[in-house]
Amino acid sequence: MPSSTRQKRREERTILPPHIFADATAENDNAGVEYQDSPSTLSSSPLLSDSFEASLHKLPRTLNSEVELVFPEIASQAKREKREKTKNNVNIGGNDSKDNESTNREYLLIPTFHVSRFSTLERNDRTEDERVRIFLRFREFAKEFRERLFQKDPGSQLDIPDIDGASTFSVSGRHSTSAYDEVASTRSVLGYSTFLYMGVQIVHHPRIGYEKLAIHTIVIYARSRDVEEIYFELLNSKNYRNQ
Repeated sequence: MPSSTRQKRREERTILPPHIFADATAENDNAGVEYQDSPSTLSSSPLLSDSFEASLHKLPRTLNSEVELVFPEIASQAKREKREKTKNNVNIGGNDSKDNESTNREYLLIPTFHVSRFSTLERNDRTEDERVRIFLRFREFAKEFRERLFQKDPGSQLDIPDIDGASTFSVSGRHSTSAYDEVASTRSVLGYSTFLYMGVQIVHHPRIGYEKLAIHTIVIYARSRDVEEIYFELLNSKNYRNQ
């Protein structure tokens, strides 16, 4: 498939472009790591180590199998609702009104990109502590997103890969042994370039680069309008407002 076609499809799947969420709860002593160049298209301020970038996308078909493997609880509900929808369409003669499109749940992704305080390419106690710090901050954001989503639609689903790639928020305990591939997901959703470093695939973010980059994705099965509303609620909340 030509690169222009792939890019067009990515644009069609993009619901909300990248925005910067500034963690207002971070300690000032820990702030100060910036992009080399200010991402003027996203914010008037450089992205600091106490901020992160997030966007909202429909799930590419190429990631369906992986999401189903890593998040069986979400996949089970999605398949069940698909069967019910198909059955209902048959009963009413195949008329799937466009009025119902905005009320239908669907797979959505929110990839988030974080800047560490220093390069985390090497593995040691110091870099592991930094990776955990970033993940825990991301997890708190995802938990708040999940709570707000369930208030709007108790039948929705939201989960995140743990720091080792496994499902995190499973309620039924149906955890998978498969790990979510953040690199492949980022490449498929956003088209960012990747390269091999010490035998491991690495993402090169167009603004952050790769040495201080941490990637964590939220996987959602919900109505897109609900997710959009919560996205902006959090973006404008006191905890994440970009001053």
